[in-house]
Amino acid sequence: MLFRINKMVILMQNIIKTIIEMGNFKTFIRVIQKAGLNNNLSDGGQYTVFAPNDAAFSKYSSEKIENLLNDKDRLLTVVKTHILAKKVPSTSLMNIKKIKTINGKELTISTKKGLQINDINVIKTDIECTNGIIHGIDNVFSFK
Repeated sequence: MLFRINKMVILMQNIIKTIIEMGNFKTFIRVIQKAGLNNNLSDGGQYTVFAPNDAAFSKYSSEKIENLLNDKDRLLTVVKTHILAKKVPSTSLMNIKKIKTINGKELTISTKKGLQINDINVIKTDIECTNGIIHGIDNVFSFK
């Protein structure tokens, strides 16, 4: 799908390609790939992905991240907590209090201090993709 913005042509891509091209989500891409979900997020469907940036993962030790990557069940739980099975733009998020992820976890939405999901700041909203939408966040859900 092509979009024309100020005489520039922008090619919209799938969620995985978009996250890779954004550049500051390298750890999240690694986590998605290790969990085996990169094909799901490259293909059809309409998803919402709350993508923690690299700064979000840098809050945790490399040992903690490696432990997560080596625990498949926990890894899938953490990754799936960042994915909704439908496309939800920020304007819709601001009008609801709770929403369920693809693994059934319930996320709480607040707008008291800007848009927050489970008290985590949404720092970039509405990154459109061919198969959904991405919202950048500054921490990682379910990773304590």
